[in-house]
Formats: sequence, C-alpha cells, structure tokens
Amino acid sequence: MPDAETFQERAPGLRLGRRGLTLLLVGVVTVPTVSVALLTLLTTRAADHPLPVEIRLTEDEAGETAVRISNAGDDELASVRIALNDAFYYMPRQRLDVGGEMVVPLTWFAKKSGHRFDPETIEPELVTVTARLPGNRRGVVHQEVGGRK
Repeated sequence: MPDAETFQERAPGLRLGRRGLTLLLVGVVTVPTVSVALLTLLTTRAADHPLPVEIRLTEDEAGETAVRISNAGDDELASVRIALNDAFYYMPRQRLDVGGEMVVPLTWFAKKSGHRFDPETIEPELVTVTARLPGNRRGVVHQEVGGRK
C-alpha cells in the first residue's frame, strides 16, 4: 500500500486541471472547424469562373449523336473534362484552341467504373465542361441539352 509521501513526490511540470483540459479540448475542436469554414468562404469556386464555350448536341461524320463544344473565348483551354448527366465522363487529350471545336460522340462517354453511355437507352440531359483557364483557374459551364436533335 502506497504511503502519503509517494503521492507528494510528483515530478515538476505542467498539469491540467478540469478547467484547463476542457478549454484545451474546446480549442482542439474549434480551431480546425473555424479554419475550414473560413477557407470555404474565402476561396473561389470553379463556378465563379465561367467558360466561354458553346455546347450543342449534333451528329458527327458517322451519323452518331455527339456533343459539339466550341471555344468562343480569347484563350486556349487546357485540361478539358466533359461530363454527361453528371455520371459519364470524357477527358480529351488535346487542348481546345481559340475558335476551335471538339466533337465527341456520346458512345465515347463512360462512368468511372467503365460502363459506357448508351444513347439508345439513356437520354442525354446535362453537359458539364470544365477546363483550366489562364492563371491556373478552373472554369466550368453547365448546360441542359434536353434531348436529341
């Protein structure tokens, strides 16, 4: 059984009482939460930088339904990414030149799991194009296509 002298011989150092421990835990939770909230409010979203592109559903040379994207801006667009119905994606390797067009057949779009878009069974509704703008900003444009033409 320990005697009273054992408990009195503590090593010197900082010790937290109940109040100190409570304040420390509140700070550990509050500081990251406030930091994330401030970063969310202060950083710009990709939607804040619209892309100067025109999106249409047309037919390609083979007669397939395709998405036609035209760059109507003054700058070349790099890292282009096209989403169809927010589920099917296509990422072309080439840049979209000023005044240039890109024609992408609907059968080229695929889910991240590899499942291909089938224009016979799935109706194209929404096309989203994102690309890198000058200054390494991301731009985005959403357009409802509302069916085939």
